[in-house]
This record gives sequence, C-alpha cells and structure tokens, in this order.
Amino acid sequence: MPSRQYGDEHPPYCTCINCKIIYTGNYKAKDSGIFNISLTRKECPITIYLALINIIVLFIDLLFNGKIIDIGAKSSYQIINGEYWRLITPIFLHADIFHLITNLFGILVFGSIIEKKLGSTKFIIIYLIAGIYGNAFSFYFSPYLGVGSSGAVFGILTSLLIYFYFNKNILGSIAREYLISIITIISISLIFGFISSGIDNAAHLGGILSGLIISLILIPKTNNEIFTYDSFNRVLIPSRIIHKLITNIYTKITLSLLIAVIFIIMVAYRVNSGY
Repeated sequence: MPSRQYGDEHPPYCTCINCKIIYTGNYKAKDSGIFNISLTRKECPITIYLALINIIVLFIDLLFNGKIIDIGAKSSYQIINGEYWRLITPIFLHADIFHLITNLFGILVFGSIIEKKLGSTKFIIIYLIAGIYGNAFSFYFSPYLGVGSSGAVFGILTSLLIYFYFNKNILGSIAREYLISIITIISISLIFGFISSGIDNAAHLGGILSGLIISLILIPKTNNEIFTYDSFNRVLIPSRIIHKLITNIYTKITLSLLIAVIFIIMVAYRVNSGY
C-alpha cells in the first residue's frame, strides 16, 4: 500500500479509517480536506436538497400567510389528538427568514462535513432521527408551538463531535480545535436558550441526546491498530474497551431498540396524560 508524508503533529504509521491510507509522517491540517466545505450535488446532495426544501417551504408558508405552519407546527394538543405528523413536519418549517438563515448555516456548514465524511445515507438518518427526537422532547417538556430544524442541526453537531473524538489520534490538533469549537457552540447556544424566551431548548437537548446515541451506532470507530506508541496505549485502554463494546452488533441493536422504546413511551405518556 502506498504511503504519504505529512508534517510534524502526529505519530507515524497510522491508518486513516476513512481512506485506509497509511500515514508514515505526521498529519497536516491543510492536507486533510476537512476545511474544504464545498457544496456540490455530487459531494453532498442531501445537504443541498434539505436547504432547498427548507427555503421553498418557508416561501410557500409566507405566500399562504402561515397556513403551512398552522397544519405542521409542533403542537402538544394536536399531537395528543392524533396529529403525529407534527413530530416530523416542524423539521422543515421556520418562523421567519432570520430563523431559516440561522438553521441553514448549520445545515450547510456542519451537514456538508458529516455527509462527505459518513455518506448521504448516514447523514439523513442522523438528521431525521435528531429532528424527530428534538420535537418529541419539545412535545414532552414544552407546551408551546414549535418549528425549526435546530434539533436536527444539534444532532449533526453532536455527530461531528463524536466523529472528531473517534479520530482525534489521527487528526491531531485539528480534531482538538474542532472539538473545542463544537463544544463551545453547543454550550453557548444552550445557555442563550435558557436565558432567552422563544427558544426551544427541549428540542435542542433532544437533538443532542439522540444525535449522540445514533452517532455511536453509525460512525465508524478508529481501528485499534493505529495506536502504535506506548504513551498512547495507557491513555486509550478505556476508550478501546468502549469502542469494542459499541462496535458489537448486539450493542447496536440494543441501542436502536432503546431509542424506539423511549420515543414510544414519551409519546404514549403524554397522550395518556391528556396534556
């Protein structure tokens, strides 16, 4: 297998879990391609389609004076009365153009990275599950009307967090920078949501939690063979055990069933409580 030489930030002889290239030198951020946030239909079609759908739906809603939001927003009362589609449709609805722009930023920037790294199928699975669970949390914890794809965006952010954590020993300082940036973005957003009105932090927390669980199932774990230095081994033994456990197919099935059971219990409880 051919090898490539890189800079001076990573131990040699490491195999990239994405491209299977053996790195015999150290890793350079500029060679990683991570910063190339290009938006082409070939590289990230789902990201582009999601952005277009959100834009089109907003303008249709504005054209019909909010009728789309009336029939699609998250409403606890309407969901209790059988309108279960309201757990899905809010993902594609926004209150106004500013609301849309803020979520589009997350979709286009963070979504494009996840789609290119994990593929379109895994990206849309994470996006939809995080969005639906965000609405389920909002349904359970918040009585107010809710719209927006922020739950899905927070799920994508959490997926990026998991991706860079699993690859931190390959990507070196670039992974650490991303981890710090993502944690900062999530923390500031949650704090701002708690001190401000009109922000559905329940949806954000639901997106984060579901994004975490589904990412542990879908995102490939770093191959243990890359850890070649004794100085790394002492630190990575606990994470190796966790990675091995999560990689097990029975663990993935159990986590998937757990997600489904929690979702059903939450909805059933609220419906039966009559609230």
